[in-house]
Amino acid sequence: MSKSVAGRALAFLVAIIATSDLVPNTNGGIGAREPLVEDAVYRTRDAALLKEFAALKSRCGSRWAEEDGCLFRLRDLRARELRLFSDVRGHQFLDLTESNYWHRGRLKFPGEMARLRDRAGDAGRNDR
Repeated sequence: MSKSVAGRALAFLVAIIATSDLVPNTNGGIGAREPLVEDAVYRTRDAALLKEFAALKSRCGSRWAEEDGCLFRLRDLRARELRLFSDVRGHQFLDLTESNYWHRGRLKFPGEMARLRDRAGDAGRNDR
């Protein structure tokens, strides 16, 4: 008799978990969503921005304030990064690793792009 009760309890728990938001609903029903895919989109956008920044940094070197194109492009990248950060702050992560990457790391500490933008931006304003 206890096996029967345990079996029903297990089936009940599995049914609850399968219909909750903790597990993605892949059957296409009402409320179907892929939260881990949504979480990964932000990391992909971040990787693309960082790749663009690395290419710009290697091209411009130490001429940020001297070349208007470099400084303009850096400002554009920083604005896109800030929009990404705004989107991330408004997102509710289900994947703890992704949440930690953003909230305990990337959003908390200014990156190289922000520091360089501040230095180059200040130098550019002082030169004009």
